[in-house]
Amino acid sequence: MTALNIEIADISMRLILEEGFCQEAESVARWFKSEKSAEYTLRASIVEDIAQDKPCSEELSVQDDRLMINSNEYSGYMDLRTMQGRVDILPAWALAAFVNFLKNLYSALILFAEGLMLHAAAVVKDDVAYIFFAPSGGGKSTVAGLSDNYTVLTDELVAVRRANGSFNAYGTPFWGSKRNQRRGINSSFKIGGLFKLVKDNEVYLKRLPESLAAAEILTVPQCYYDLESVAKLLNSCSDLSRAVPCYELHFLPDSSFWRCIDGHVSHMAQKV
Repeated sequence: MTALNIEIADISMRLILEEGFCQEAESVARWFKSEKSAEYTLRASIVEDIAQDKPCSEELSVQDDRLMINSNEYSGYMDLRTMQGRVDILPAWALAAFVNFLKNLYSALILFAEGLMLHAAAVVKDDVAYIFFAPSGGGKSTVAGLSDNYTVLTDELVAVRRANGSFNAYGTPFWGSKRNQRRGINSSFKIGGLFKLVKDNEVYLKRLPESLAAAEILTVPQCYYDLESVAKLLNSCSDLSRAVPCYELHFLPDSSFWRCIDGHVSHMAQKV
């Protein structure tokens, strides 16, 4: 077994993996390797069969302080008291299954840390992060691909956490489009705006009131699974909508949306 330490959104984890599989995992998380002492430890094994009561596409639950994460491709847990966990992965598509498990695990850990993992793209301009969200096929990867002049944190999953009284966006190794994928940025930036993407034949912004903004943000977290998690989610979405302006961004498939953001949002974000 080989160890690989990673850090995503200031949460560090020691991965204990089979040697050959560790090299594959490092190819995904290499820009998120960490020298920090790990908070959590996760042991992963490739197995021929996984013990499950019933087949499931994906299932998360908390049982006796143990976060359980299961699918048709893996079965695992993280003990929230000892911060020790393990996952068994079927050999077919093992790397993709392991990445999906990490997505769900980190989404839950960030939620426990009073943050959010959002199904969204994040782009940094002038040291300020702008988050773009939409349903699948709604334009996240398009916006990321049209932002080559700026730093793209991710086109798929962005971590959001409180920092010094405000909210920051964190890069993750989780990407949707291979065409867009960069090396990843293991850093955080103040959030200047949230944008619900709307494909249109003209470009304009529509400011959303806080209550509607919170409802829109609620549609994009990566996971929630029990009453305690839902309560944390509601609080975080409400706080985020109060702290960060949220807009509908009607856009064309070109970079003209950045001129719109520069004219209405960027100067305000710089002053905060």
